[in-house]
Amino acid sequence: GKVRSDNGGDYRDATYNFNGQQKKSKYFGLALKDIVQPDEMIIIGTHGSMWDNFFIELGIDDEQILELTEQAQQNNIDEKLLSKLFQLAEEKLNIPINFCLITYAQNEKEQIDFIYQITNLFQSGDQATLDITHGLRHHPLLVQHVINLLPALKNTQVKGLYYGALELTTDHITPVMRLDGLNT
Repeated sequence: GKVRSDNGGDYRDATYNFNGQQKKSKYFGLALKDIVQPDEMIIIGTHGSMWDNFFIELGIDDEQILELTEQAQQNNIDEKLLSKLFQLAEEKLNIPINFCLITYAQNEKEQIDFIYQITNLFQSGDQATLDITHGLRHHPLLVQHVINLLPALKNTQVKGLYYGALELTTDHITPVMRLDGLNT
């Protein structure tokens, strides 16, 4: 996702409420990681996502951050630029991290490619927990198709679909919504 520069150009801290357990973070996915304790993280973003802010939040100080910021503003981030930074992120988070650059899914072909890309991140027997918090507003509609396809195509069990509802923050507590119940 992106934050407008007139809003400070960064996500704001939120205290996410996971059914009574609270985690504070700018990035919902990092809070979710602490709750579900996955074996691996897959971070998905576009060629213009705020990857730089994510790495800065992790405390990664690398000369490539400035280049990442510049490339994001031009929707021009590539895998080579992200690879080294994700190696550093793995060390910081102590977990294997995969990343995937996706399109904006603006037309039917890109939407099908999006579904194909995400589905193919999983292997038979995987258990998936998905976070749709920081994505573009139409991406969750496409993710719904992904979670419908994963069990049939990849023998992957969807353990959860989460959304950190920042817009519903009350008394400095942000509710976490589970959306996977809709699949039952």
